[in-house]
Amino acid sequence: MTKIDEKMKKFSADKSELGFEYQFYFFLWKLLEMKKGDIVSWEVKDDVSLELSNGITYLFQLKHTTENKADGNPINLTKFDTDLWKTLANWCDIIISNEDLNKQKNFIEKHFFVLATNKSQSNNSFLDKINSYKGGVYSFLDLKSSIEYLLSETKNTILKDYISKVLKIDDELLQLFFRQLQFQLEEIDLIQNCKDAIEEKMIPCNKLDNVFDSLYSNIRNDNYITIKKGDKVSISFEDFHKKYRRCFEQCRSGNLVVIRPTPIMPDKVQEQTFIKQLVDIGDIESDDLITQMEYTKFKILLERNFDEWYQNGDITGLERDEYFTDGINQWKNEFHSKYRGLVDSSLYNEKGNQIIYELRKKNLFIKNQQLSTDLSNGTFYHLADIPEIGFRKDWEEKYAK
Repeated sequence: MTKIDEKMKKFSADKSELGFEYQFYFFLWKLLEMKKGDIVSWEVKDDVSLELSNGITYLFQLKHTTENKADGNPINLTKFDTDLWKTLANWCDIIISNEDLNKQKNFIEKHFFVLATNKSQSNNSFLDKINSYKGGVYSFLDLKSSIEYLLSETKNTILKDYISKVLKIDDELLQLFFRQLQFQLEEIDLIQNCKDAIEEKMIPCNKLDNVFDSLYSNIRNDNYITIKKGDKVSISFEDFHKKYRRCFEQCRSGNLVVIRPTPIMPDKVQEQTFIKQLVDIGDIESDDLITQMEYTKFKILLERNFDEWYQNGDITGLERDEYFTDGINQWKNEFHSKYRGLVDSSLYNEKGNQIIYELRKKNLFIKNQQLSTDLSNGTFYHLADIPEIGFRKDWEEKYAK
């Protein structure tokens, strides 16, 4: 494979991944909009489907493009768009898969067919005629004639095949189908759609990202497990409420929500002051990069969460300062007890190890909320990195600024 082929293959994979993400965000959006008795499915009846409690089902075909116009917006959904006619042809195939005409009618009457895309609508005469037909302004015969004209006008053999499949449908069925046809264009920012839906559930603005991140990670993980087991991804309103209400309750309760993003590691992990201190006392080896990265992750998670809590107004500056002061005081208790009366410097490393051992067993509190072990440990790593604390008796001589 040439380098050009490799780049083209990577580009194709990137576009496919964007389409997959687009589909998942749309699925999450519909989950958030569910009412009691509804069911949302992913790649079961269609890309996404919504079954209402009244027996009506919305079938969503999702089409995402990475192509943009000169103004930076996604390209238009044109009257000769392959995505448009392929989608319509697929739905027509589903409709006629049952040979009984009455069952075909019943299927159409109980379904809405929705093409959702980030593409724009501009001068699409076919979509205009569909809307005019549904509004009673345009007759079915005129609409059908316009489709036949499109068929004669295009030279694209694939497109001709799709349009022909639509025209082969019985006129009575085709009339019903076009009345049930809907388009959601310019659905560009599905993430914001999800956050808007979360906000409508009485979640404060400064908590939206936390709820969104929690829902995203939990549902993606559950979907993976479901698909791996060979089961269908269908979530009822009741299931959604039962399995994921905790994502909302954490923010409504007033408790601090801990975020766990993948931390960005420093270029030279071993050059951090707290790592040097731990290496000095023999707690970790100088070449043990795995352990050094694990401890660094604890420190970064602690710092990231405190930044988030403070910036969002979840904690005050005074509460933050009191927390770290308490951490320093707990360190002082251990430090003084281990070094009281000790003059033999050969025991400094041994005592330093005892100090960090005791500190790692502590679970710290803020706003009466106990933090997990990794965040509590991260507190002491943070303080040792500033540095406000140390483990050898002579730590200030070497590390204090």
